[in-house]
Amino acid sequence: MSLWSEAMPVPTSSSFGTRKSGISGSCRTDMTHGRCSRASALQLSDPFGSEVCRRAVQMPFFETAHGKSYYRRWDARRPVGGVVFLHGFGEHSGHYHRLAGAFNASGLAMWALDQQGHGLSYGERGAVASMDSLVDNAGRLISIAASEAPGLPLVLVGHSLGGIAAALSIARGERRCLGLAVTGTLIQPETVAIPAAPEVTRDPFYLDMLATDPFAFSVTPESTAARRAAMNRARGELIATLPEVDLPVLLINGDQDVIAPARHARAVRSKLKNATALIVKDGFHDIINDAPHFAVERRLVAFAKAAIRV
Repeated sequence: MSLWSEAMPVPTSSSFGTRKSGISGSCRTDMTHGRCSRASALQLSDPFGSEVCRRAVQMPFFETAHGKSYYRRWDARRPVGGVVFLHGFGEHSGHYHRLAGAFNASGLAMWALDQQGHGLSYGERGAVASMDSLVDNAGRLISIAASEAPGLPLVLVGHSLGGIAAALSIARGERRCLGLAVTGTLIQPETVAIPAAPEVTRDPFYLDMLATDPFAFSVTPESTAARRAAMNRARGELIATLPEVDLPVLLINGDQDVIAPARHARAVRSKLKNATALIVKDGFHDIINDAPHFAVERRLVAFAKAAIRV
């Protein structure tokens, strides 16, 4: 399914879009993630064209304190289980059609949220002052999945920022999901020196998708500092509470990831009761949407099916 089969045509104005390192074009960079944006005129409170998109896109949503939170659902033909997915910072659920297709082909339905302040969801663009609202929204989406597919066993998967939210959900007692998988996620409360423009993917399909993404945004130094502080507080909580979790946990990191280095995944694995760490050779931060994505998809599918015992 095309990214834009559910939405309006992609804007062609060069004033909007995203670029990753290695792609030409001047841009402002979010130093914490390596995403950068040409959206100099973008309003931080709402993405360009989002109201038009909301009218054109038939995506479901639920109400939250910050407004509507939109989500996508991909149905498997004969589902044996389901995946609730939380994307990373600067992304949205539309970046994960390919992953959903891999799950669907193996009998796994997928629900994916546009995180607060991302994609179609309301909220200040990229503002994460606390992880609590992300955890609350994850719980809401799990409730929706459970109500839309009663009796279907679920697994929780998150990438980067979404991985922290997913892990926090489990650490705080969420047990409607039978397993937790996180990719490109730094769980230990340690400072990582991130280059000014880190390379996060080498997949040309994903780079092209980012280059025409109308939901790209820039962030202020203040919101970046607030997000870092919120994530570090969450990591402190996780390293103290996640080791008590008995559920199966899968950690996937690329060996070239400078945002969530593989060595940290190995260290976290040693502290957990039932964890596996997969280090992907030549893999970068956006490992689900990187060149080795087929191998990552296969491992996520295998983990999910093992967790739900099918």
